[in-house]
Amino acid sequence: MKLKMRGSMKMKSDRASSKLALTLLLSTGCILAGVPIAASDGRAKSDECAYYDAPARCTESERNARRKSFGLPKLEKIQRQTMRGGKASELIVATVKVKRRGGLALVMQRDRDGIPIVEIHSMPADSRPADYKPIKAVIPEATWASALSKGNALDLVYATEEVLVCGANFSVEIVDKEGNVRAPVGDSCGGEPRGVYFNFLAEATLEQLPHCKALAPLGSDWPPGKLAACFELRGNKVAAAELYNLFHAFEDRPFWETHDGWTDPSDILPLLDDEISFSWPGIPLIEDAEMVANFWTGGWLAPVKFEAGPILAGPDGIAHVGGRVVFTGSSNRGVDRQPSGTFASTWKRGVDGKFRMRRFDYLAQPFRSAELFRNANERIR
Repeated sequence: MKLKMRGSMKMKSDRASSKLALTLLLSTGCILAGVPIAASDGRAKSDECAYYDAPARCTESERNARRKSFGLPKLEKIQRQTMRGGKASELIVATVKVKRRGGLALVMQRDRDGIPIVEIHSMPADSRPADYKPIKAVIPEATWASALSKGNALDLVYATEEVLVCGANFSVEIVDKEGNVRAPVGDSCGGEPRGVYFNFLAEATLEQLPHCKALAPLGSDWPPGKLAACFELRGNKVAAAELYNLFHAFEDRPFWETHDGWTDPSDILPLLDDEISFSWPGIPLIEDAEMVANFWTGGWLAPVKFEAGPILAGPDGIAHVGGRVVFTGSSNRGVDRQPSGTFASTWKRGVDGKFRMRRFDYLAQPFRSAELFRNANERIR
């Protein structure tokens, strides 16, 4: 399966020139990707590490730091957590970091009962909400065996004739029962083996999470994207996934970004209940779906950014989505962001089985929101 990533571009480069530049960097005692280099006496030693060296010890510091960003400890500690009778399971830790969109870590091993499991970690550890929990799933024995086989078959070093700059990069660590580590290195993105392998692990994980597999973030079918989106589902996750897809059914933006004045009201109207109640400071309560659609898309809310949180769906056909309201505007200092309150929305499943917004409330002190709204619109003009 082809790996799909935004922001990828390729720049042709002469291999000899790359090697020359690398030699110059090494000679000045620089450190590349956390790899120790340059002996004090200037002579090469057999235990030194150079760029793209295969021994796992050469990238240990870098790999530990990458795992830590997902809240994961050192490999030996992860293995100890599931030891049975003093014996460790094989372990797979694979990560992807996506530019401007956080990242994802997959941890596969046998649990204390000997059952193969996968644990999914999303978002950098320092920005997780208070109720964050990793997603866990049992994986079939055949999938576990295939994951180990494919991982151990990866070349330890992968290099191309091109310099690749892209929006995602990958890491793979495979530990056997004795604690020996395989950590392939090399050029990232562009269909490189670690990326293809991560895609395989993500697809295998999605097979065990059908509500996550059904997700379509802005029409994307990229497996890691679906796993990341799965963290937005709470309560009845099948119903939450249905509402998630409704929010992302637009061509180029999710529902919470359709208030910028460029969306036609007719695109929003089907998502609004006939008995909707919509409150916003400074205007009368709106209880007409058409009026809400016109207000939402008319550009009045252009200075506002809705930072929506998880989707909490109940068993009764009711779902709740809330989040922060942030006013944005341009100034001589760049883009100003001023949090001004929160919003809460209620969505109800109709007799036709489709979710629609039944209630929307902006929760903020009226004088504060009115001041921000006025200032933001003045800057726009």
